[in-house]
Parts: sequence; structure tokens; C-alpha cells
Amino acid sequence: MRGRLGLPWRVKDDVIKESPFAIVVAFQIVAAVASAAPKAAQTQAAAGKIPVTSASDEARSAFFKDRDLAEKLRATDGRQYYLKASELDPKSALGPLGLANTAPTAAEFFAGIGKASSLADAASPGEAHMIRTLEAGVNG
Repeated sequence: MRGRLGLPWRVKDDVIKESPFAIVVAFQIVAAVASAAPKAAQTQAAAGKIPVTSASDEARSAFFKDRDLAEKLRATDGRQYYLKASELDPKSALGPLGLANTAPTAAEFFAGIGKASSLADAASPGEAHMIRTLEAGVNG
């Protein structure tokens, strides 16, 4: 039996809606899937990387600090950096996506997804894919 993302398990809707931790795990899976583009379409310098679209180098740096903490399973410790990145560049789509995935409540999670979704069209294709994939997983 395969779940929503083609993975060999199912996550019940009530678990996703009530557990931000389940969403963080889902986001990490989505990020891994989104970065696996065909090798022929990638240059050697950018192989396996999704660009972080931001008009502010400081916002990009704050995003990377939080992403580093998230990869070390300390996502909630780094939430402040997603807040900072979102404040420094309100048009960057990955800041709100990061805020959604580190949200302590379901309401904040869905608010972050909504904001990220509204910014997805201006984001890079990889960023938009991450947002749309998580959105599809949440909305079914």
C-alpha cells in the first residue's frame, strides 16, 4: 500500500492536521524528492541543489542557518531564523514554508502554507515544486 507521496505507508489525515512534527518529517521527504532532478538537466556546479530565491543576502543566510538546524533535528530551535528571513525578504517563498514546517500549532502551519503558496509563482521551479508538493500532501 502506498501513501500520498508514493511512499510505502499511509499517514492518517488527523495525524497531519494535529501534529506539526509529522509535517516536518513530510517536508524533509519532500525536500529530498524535489532535489532529485534528472542529472542531464543539471550543471555540475548546481547538481542536486534548489536555489533559494531572495533579494536579501541576509535573509538567505538566516534561511540557511535554520535549514542547518532543521537538518540536525533542531527545527524548532531555529524557527527564529525563518522569522528573520521572512521579515527581511517578505517576497521569498521558502521563509513562510519553513515557518509552516516549524509551526507549534496547526493554525500557524496552515497560515504558513497559505503564504508560501501565494508566493510560489514568483519562486524558482524547485522552490515552487516543494511548496506545491507539500500543499498537495496536506490537501489531498
